[in-house]
Amino acid sequence: MNLRNMINSLLKLGSSISKNNGKSLFKAGFVNKVISKKIDNTYHIYGRVLDNKNEYSTHIKFNLNDEVKEVKCTCNQFEENSREIRNYTCSHIIATMYKFYYEVSNKVKKQEIKNIKDLNKSLNLNIKLKQVKTNNKNEYYLELRAGKEGTIAIEALGKFLFDEDNKFKYKDYLIIEFLREKFKEDRSRIVNGRSFKIYDNELKKILVLIDSKKIINLNFDYMNYTSQIYKEDIPLIFTIKKKGEAIVVKSQKKSVIPLDSNKDIWLYDKKIYLPSEKQLKYYKGIYEKLKEKDNLVYKSTDENLKKIVFILGEVSKDIIIDESIKGEVNKINTPKFYIEKEGPNIFCTLKIEYINKLDGIRDERAIEKLEMALERYKFIKKDERFIFIGNEEDNYILLKEGLEFLNKIGRVILSKDFKNIKLIDSKSITSSLREYNEGFYFDYRIDGLEYEEIPEVLREIKMASPFYRTKKDSFLDLKDLRVTEFFRTLEELNLFNNIYKEEIDIDKFDLIRLENKINNKKLPFISGEEKINILLEKLKNKNKEYIVPENLNANLREYQKVGYNWLRSIEDLGFGGILADDMGLGKTIQTIALLLSKEGKRSLIITPTSVLYNWKNEFEKFAPSLKVGIIHGSLKERNILLDSYKDYDVLLTTYGTLRRDLLLYEDKDFDFCIIDEGQNIKNKASKISEAVKSIKANCKIALTGTPIENNLLELWSIFDFIMPMYLFSVEKFKDKFVKGNDEDLKELKELISPFILRRLKEEVLDELPEKIEKEYIIPMSSKQRQVYNSSMKEIKIRLKENKDNKILILSYLTKLRQLCLDPSLLIEDFKEESSKLKAIEEIVNEGIEANKKIIIFSQFTSALNKIGNKLKDNNIEYLYLDGSINAKERLKLAEEFNEGKTNIFLISLKAGGVGLNLTSANIVVHFDPWWNPAVEDQATDRAYRIGQKNVVEVIKLISKDTIEEKIIKLQEEKKELISKIIDGNMLNGNKLNSITEEELLNLFS
Repeated sequence: MNLRNMINSLLKLGSSISKNNGKSLFKAGFVNKVISKKIDNTYHIYGRVLDNKNEYSTHIKFNLNDEVKEVKCTCNQFEENSREIRNYTCSHIIATMYKFYYEVSNKVKKQEIKNIKDLNKSLNLNIKLKQVKTNNKNEYYLELRAGKEGTIAIEALGKFLFDEDNKFKYKDYLIIEFLREKFKEDRSRIVNGRSFKIYDNELKKILVLIDSKKIINLNFDYMNYTSQIYKEDIPLIFTIKKKGEAIVVKSQKKSVIPLDSNKDIWLYDKKIYLPSEKQLKYYKGIYEKLKEKDNLVYKSTDENLKKIVFILGEVSKDIIIDESIKGEVNKINTPKFYIEKEGPNIFCTLKIEYINKLDGIRDERAIEKLEMALERYKFIKKDERFIFIGNEEDNYILLKEGLEFLNKIGRVILSKDFKNIKLIDSKSITSSLREYNEGFYFDYRIDGLEYEEIPEVLREIKMASPFYRTKKDSFLDLKDLRVTEFFRTLEELNLFNNIYKEEIDIDKFDLIRLENKINNKKLPFISGEEKINILLEKLKNKNKEYIVPENLNANLREYQKVGYNWLRSIEDLGFGGILADDMGLGKTIQTIALLLSKEGKRSLIITPTSVLYNWKNEFEKFAPSLKVGIIHGSLKERNILLDSYKDYDVLLTTYGTLRRDLLLYEDKDFDFCIIDEGQNIKNKASKISEAVKSIKANCKIALTGTPIENNLLELWSIFDFIMPMYLFSVEKFKDKFVKGNDEDLKELKELISPFILRRLKEEVLDELPEKIEKEYIIPMSSKQRQVYNSSMKEIKIRLKENKDNKILILSYLTKLRQLCLDPSLLIEDFKEESSKLKAIEEIVNEGIEANKKIIIFSQFTSALNKIGNKLKDNNIEYLYLDGSINAKERLKLAEEFNEGKTNIFLISLKAGGVGLNLTSANIVVHFDPWWNPAVEDQATDRAYRIGQKNVVEVIKLISKDTIEEKIIKLQEEKKELISKIIDGNMLNGNKLNSITEEELLNLFS
């Protein structure tokens, strides 16, 4: 049995990849067990190999001549390839053979050194080499450190070398023997008792003996190096490039230093190398030239290039061929891949044509690279050719990238039969837009694919398949993003049909989707896209400017004019839209301007209850020529108004009322349906959403400062109202956008951008007043109204008896004001939630969504407590300040509000009206109107003062048809009178006496 013959016999059967992988498995220790035995005339080797957590069994048989007789492995690769190739040798069989060779070799070595010494207690040996120049010649001083655990410097080297008690490891023992022999020849070799002189011509001999794992401390040319010995070629790297008419050879800029005069030992990258004779033969010749000039320059001829490539190929394994000369190198060495189809099989013949029979860079590495390239694309060697053993996916990869890759490293030549197998990519698709009457057709053709195959293609795309194999055995490339985008577009355009044909009828929504894809270069192969611009130019409103109605009792700001123009544009083009301006920018006035410009058309506006009458007041103030009706109140009143709905320009109703009255709207059509606070329909499955979306109208518009609060489906729901199916079905929307990536979200943004107009306060700050004041007219709930009316009736009776008691009158006023806020402040068992409390909840929720800071003022601490309890129920944190809190704590609360994360501050009007700086707030809410507007202004000025950088929005909540409305009216008409009624000293007789009885009692009329 000859070990070397056995391993060489097996390695001849393995491919380059199998050999490399097998060696790696062996080195990593993945061969668990090897057993060998001889049976008759056959030598058997059995092994077990771990690979990716799987264990495979191997079996190798050798005959008496040490030749491979048979191999086996339980891996899938062996099972597949052994059908085509006799004695196919996988990486697991190679690993087994390396393990066998290693174990048997070690047994022989152990036997050879068994008699040397008992090595169980051997010393560790460290070596230091120091260069010394004597008469311009190199010599080295060798010093030793030794020890069983740590090491110490050897001071008496001669005694140490011949101490019989010292035991060494095998490799160290050889070094000691070498030093002993040299010392016996010349006792002057030991200098200063501890250094051993090594002559220049002896350096290589001793370095060969040193174990490559041992760390060497080297001092060379006054520099210290901690190094190891590498008994292999220096890993030099060379670059060949062309500059003008010259070939330039350059080496990597790492220091390469010969350590001996014969240049057999080299220091490179701080490592000591003992190269092969072949590398030394060629490198010595170019070393001095490179040392002098940094690069080598030769005349650019084929002959010179052949010599250069050959010499460098002998010196280095890493030769970088620059792009500037790659063409010339390919001329002298051109691999050719002849690929042909024979029946069901695909074969490749590899030929390398060398000019003048010169191998050039032909070494094992070069051939190995070419074979690895073929193996990468599932070709394995069979006789003189390579056979393709891959599956359908491998076939697709070969067509998509393999042929191109092989063409880069050589030249691919395809047979006629193989050319019939096509890769269908985006270049195979043609499409166009064709106009007819007032519509469009989308025509398309995919070379190599039948129209009836498209549904199957779409299924493969949804399964994220990399390709689709056509009926004609070609491959549709589904990794080509333009291909998949084209088929997704086909599916979107063909939304309501199950059969695909050469043309699809498309509408204006489809044109916008197509324009978006064309602009993003996802569909670059459409001709006729210029037709889309006809519609889009109008939509983008580049040229047309609409005239604001002359009878609008308001001057629109510039950004409001832009909003009015935008609303007019989308209505004229037959679309819907979302006006998503920030709170306080005047969505109401822009909408009123739109409806006034369309006077004579019928409109339905759906609002939250809290702002229903605010809308009514705004119409009366800004567009008194429009006839406005409110569908609210009793069923009888609502029925009467709806029966005559054609007599009104605008109808106002609430979400809740609409839901109850839905049957009354079945036979009614509107020109406009507008929803305020459009986020109320964000839940697509809610009854309110269903009711709103059932209204029939030519143009639908949503007003909301928060079109998305929690997720994208809320946006879909609003679009499902303004333009049903523009964002597809909810299932398609989820699949395309909710589950999509950043590119999909970018597409969604571009799809919706023409139909959403949003301006933030910061963007139009120069056009805004610093303080925006609003009044919300809040209708009472039915029970609250009953309690209020009953109390008012009772008070009026008592006032007839006590007309002159002004203190009593003020107490009655206070009672009525509390009933306006919440009857439970006075009546303990009153359970119904007040309308004002609901309005506060809406304002707070909207403000939090917009990341606003809100101050809520009330004269009544009991009302503030009610609000606080409501906030707690909704898990909303808040701060609280009333008169019981001392000055130091007040400042601390103000600082916490301005700098902290708490966005809500409840403040008693008296306690917080002065002495506080709350400039972080941008919304101020007055829960109840205060008699003296100056006191209200003082409270507002806690936020609206020097240092405030935001627009301050001031909201006053006023209960409809109550004393609060009369107080506000009295504020406007007779501010001086109000200041006389209640000032800082509200019970001062002189002040009260200045109010006439008629004026005071009018508040109760």
